[in-house]
Amino acid sequence: NKFPYVNGSLFKNNSDIPKFSKESRKLLIELGDLNWSSVNPDILGSMMQSIINKDLRNELGIHYTSVKNILKLIKPLFLDELYEDFFLNKENLQKLKKLLKKIYNIKIFDPACGSGNFLIISYKELCKLEIEIFKQLKILDKNEWLIVKSAIKLTQFYGIEIDNYAHELAKLSLYIAEHQTNMFFKEIFGETKPTLPLKTIDTICCDNALTIDWDKFCTKDSNINIYIIGNPPYLGFKGRSLEQNKDLKNIFQGSGQVKRIDFIGCWFKLATDYTANFSNIKFAFVSTNSITQGEQVNFLWPYILNKNLEIFFAHQTFNWTNNAKGKAGVSCVIIGLRNSENKQKYLFSGNNIIKVNNINPYLLEGTNLILLPKKKSISNFPEMHTGSSAIDGGHLILDSKEADELLKKYKNFSDFIKPYIGGNDFLVGIKRYCLWIEDEQLKEALKIEEIKKRIEKCKNWRINSGRDAQKFADSAHRFVYKKYQEGDCLIVPMTTSERRIYLPIGYEKSGSVISNGVFTIYNPEIYIFGVLSSKMHMLWMKNFSGRMRNDIRYSVNFIYNTFPFPKINNVQKKNITDIVFEILDEREKYSNLSLQDLYNPDKMPERLFNSHKKLDNEIDRIYNLNGFQDDYKRIEHLLNFYQKEFLI
Repeated sequence: NKFPYVNGSLFKNNSDIPKFSKESRKLLIELGDLNWSSVNPDILGSMMQSIINKDLRNELGIHYTSVKNILKLIKPLFLDELYEDFFLNKENLQKLKKLLKKIYNIKIFDPACGSGNFLIISYKELCKLEIEIFKQLKILDKNEWLIVKSAIKLTQFYGIEIDNYAHELAKLSLYIAEHQTNMFFKEIFGETKPTLPLKTIDTICCDNALTIDWDKFCTKDSNINIYIIGNPPYLGFKGRSLEQNKDLKNIFQGSGQVKRIDFIGCWFKLATDYTANFSNIKFAFVSTNSITQGEQVNFLWPYILNKNLEIFFAHQTFNWTNNAKGKAGVSCVIIGLRNSENKQKYLFSGNNIIKVNNINPYLLEGTNLILLPKKKSISNFPEMHTGSSAIDGGHLILDSKEADELLKKYKNFSDFIKPYIGGNDFLVGIKRYCLWIEDEQLKEALKIEEIKKRIEKCKNWRINSGRDAQKFADSAHRFVYKKYQEGDCLIVPMTTSERRIYLPIGYEKSGSVISNGVFTIYNPEIYIFGVLSSKMHMLWMKNFSGRMRNDIRYSVNFIYNTFPFPKINNVQKKNITDIVFEILDEREKYSNLSLQDLYNPDKMPERLFNSHKKLDNEIDRIYNLNGFQDDYKRIEHLLNFYQKEFLI
């Protein structure tokens, strides 16, 4: 009877009371004796992530967002501007009243709200600012502002969440946040509005944000500023359910390569449609950095830019951190968008804030360049392609021990094998071999029993495999895709750690078969090795390639063929070539170390590093006689050079 009326629809449904053991009942009573008044409601999101089924968490794309990361988003989106308004007008009574009115006419909308962390932190931060404004108003006119109570309403906060448990948790967390704020008001001003009875929150709904009409759910008004925020699910093609793929197709219908668009692209598309032509609406999302790299840029950003939206702030790639169990191990960005206007834009890079005129889809300063894949090198470099593919079930490949045994056993076995270099072999220093039998050699090769057995096994494997393999079952002595050429070649890894300063390029003498696990250039001029090993090329790759977790994925069409390199004379080629030989000589001095070790930034020998620095200086001078003061200037120059010389 003494307990105040609660309402707020928290108890609208009947719930079965769980059966308690003696021990669990005792624990519950002990928990009731703890001081819960200062518990941060955002911790509920962390708790939810720790207990929810891992597969379900992955399927729904649930990622608890820390307060630190939320502030990275909401401060530049709206909070910094409100505080700037406050500090500029601290002595102006009427402008402070106007600022309060502005705050009371804000809507915060999270269309993938999860357990409500973005909404909770936004609510609490706005309340903190409201308190500061009230304090100042009391100083300016104590009589008029004798009694103050928060006028920020929970109904200013909108959320859509597909998971019912998380959706209910979001509402509960907002109730807790409101109560704590009320108590804070009472502590400072001696008065507060009552928390109970709770008001039903109809602005938090359990639904699929990709099928609900945002315009009807969070109605637009020219007098109300709307800020769309959140951390929507980012799932690649393999991680999505059939229902999610259906949603993606419906949202991007008619947009071409729909399946390859990251799932978070759906939220960017819907937010773009919602925001376009409304200057009082802005949005910002935490996202995996994949949407600012490689082919994802081509899929998503032309649509956004064609709607006349612009990136007005962005946090470049940072590592995801939060306190939740099973936290997501991803590299993230934060991107804020608005309708185009002639105002300052801000690029956050680590601890640095850079004022810029424009931020492009790669989160770099510069015009809105979107790199298009090229089938040939714009710099007239020789053709790069993937190596040869056996599709053999492993039966045509031999390790060094097998090769040695067969060479001892069969006198002419060496006529039918070649060194074989796979994706990891040249980095780690593993020696392998493969059967390489031309059609005219087959009759002679089959006289060797071990070769005959391997070819038969390869044939049976291909017969029972996919369509491509079946086509080549009758030529089981050969690789399916043969790219081998006589002559020296360069080997470029398909993936490389983003921690590396330089791309570890392999150089192989004639006679080795290069697998399709790497890219290769046959019979190149040696200076090409130097260009691909340079910091300039590494920066181009880091900024424009796709990623596989934290590894950079090299691409022939997106990286090699688009890399802008000036025409150089024979003297410049010779200078680069001389330094390349110097690098190769330094490598030879550490023949006990693999390329993986040599190009580990923590272990790279000083003399090898200095040789690469020498190469960088030579390459830098080709672009700019005075060189560059930092990497930021290098990539800026590359973009300008690309646009000036190659963009048609």
